[in-house]
Amino acid sequence: MTLRRLRWWGLAGSVLVASGSWLAGATPGPAPAGRSEALWGTDAGFRVGLVAALVGLAVLSGVWWRLVTGAPRPSRRWLLTTGLVWLLPVLLAAPLGSRDLYAYACQGAVWLDGHDPYTTGPASGGCPWLAQVPALWQDATAPYGPVGLVVSAAAVAVARLVASGEGATLLVALAGLRLMAVVGVGLVVVGLPRLARGCGVPETGALGLGVVTPLVAVHAIAGGHHDALIAGLLVAGLALAAVPPAGWPIRALVGAGVLLGLAVAVKVTAVVAAPFGLLLAARRGWGAVLGWGAGLVGAVLGAHLVTGLGPGWVAALSGTGALVQWSSLPSAVGMTAGYLLRAVGLSTLEPAAITAARGLGLLGFAVLAVVMFVRAVRRRTETAAVVRAAGVVLAAVVLLGPVVYPWYALAPLAVLAAGLPAPGVRRWLAVVTVGATWLTLPSGLGVPSLLKFPGALAVTGLLSWLGWRRWRAVLGRPAVPAGSPAPTEPPSAPPGGPGGNGG
Repeated sequence: MTLRRLRWWGLAGSVLVASGSWLAGATPGPAPAGRSEALWGTDAGFRVGLVAALVGLAVLSGVWWRLVTGAPRPSRRWLLTTGLVWLLPVLLAAPLGSRDLYAYACQGAVWLDGHDPYTTGPASGGCPWLAQVPALWQDATAPYGPVGLVVSAAAVAVARLVASGEGATLLVALAGLRLMAVVGVGLVVVGLPRLARGCGVPETGALGLGVVTPLVAVHAIAGGHHDALIAGLLVAGLALAAVPPAGWPIRALVGAGVLLGLAVAVKVTAVVAAPFGLLLAARRGWGAVLGWGAGLVGAVLGAHLVTGLGPGWVAALSGTGALVQWSSLPSAVGMTAGYLLRAVGLSTLEPAAITAARGLGLLGFAVLAVVMFVRAVRRRTETAAVVRAAGVVLAAVVLLGPVVYPWYALAPLAVLAAGLPAPGVRRWLAVVTVGATWLTLPSGLGVPSLLKFPGALAVTGLLSWLGWRRWRAVLGRPAVPAGSPAPTEPPSAPPGGPGGNGG
């Protein structure tokens, strides 16, 4: 299939997705009353829209797969133009994949109306759009930092100025929130080529995996998630730290610290990228380190001081773990253990099994983060190794966390797209991108909630198989006699390839 045909087939898929969203997406109006209504709707129109959206997403996913794994390679200009063509229809779509946009609007309204969103949920805060928020989150406090709340409140404030009536105000607020997601994607578009150049990765390859994807179309643009802004700030910050403009590196590194600090002030999990940003800055001396650190700390503290909000948003993150789904690797293992306990009559221990598995997941993340940082320190002169380590840790904080949503993958995939040159590994990134895109239905109903038992068993089985293979590989590795030099990579091996230490 020629590049021209790929572009127009992708547009057809995007149009189908956008059209179906207004019938079967997370449309303005009361949230579905239950799982059955979220899956099948209440009328034939919903089912027609569901089929249209799913067929369109299948077409878009297939075309994108062919684009990033096949030949010929497109130019950067062609790729970005095609991405814009594909994204235009979903800009006009109803919210897709979740109802988080309504929760964002409620958090902004609660704060504007004089309540603390870190102690007051949409229900007790009197949000006028409470019915649009799923029942599970109507009493939940905001898990986002002061920058995230400023974005939500600004969208609602502008909507109240230019629109009248709750329905019209909500639509304008949703448009404002989606605009900020577009800004986040725009930052990725600007920063990712610079970061890829610093890592020795082709720009078009990085943009194809980090920006022009079905995941970005559905969950960043149509879904309007704050994670799109986090991804943009992280990529832009790492790009400035890795390849500062000639002539004013110190000022650029201060800006890099500010961008990373703003990402942390949207959601605290972004802080795991900070040690790797520090390594990139440290290559240019102590002055660069101090400037980068001042930018990061200043952005975080400044956001709290300007808004007057405290650190209560960090504690509110624990509320997101209320759902137990196999998309989180530790939760999948805990669910499997719970099913086994239930089978032998010990169902009362099921919650404890899930809690223990999640605790082990956090411990595993801590160990992995330390290992990746040590590896990055050893190869700190190699930009690709540091960026790759940052991407791995960003991915680990998602996969090993207590709960996983598709949009959480936006930042890790964008960073990894810049740091992974090996074609085989990049193909796996494409697999993860498509899989994450399909984790929720257009209405926001999660696929893991529909397939809890088989999904948990499948994920646990996959992890067991991978662990067994890794164990066999370690046992089969020949021992190195004491005093012998450590084996080195052959000169022909690509830096950071499958045999490298970059993770």
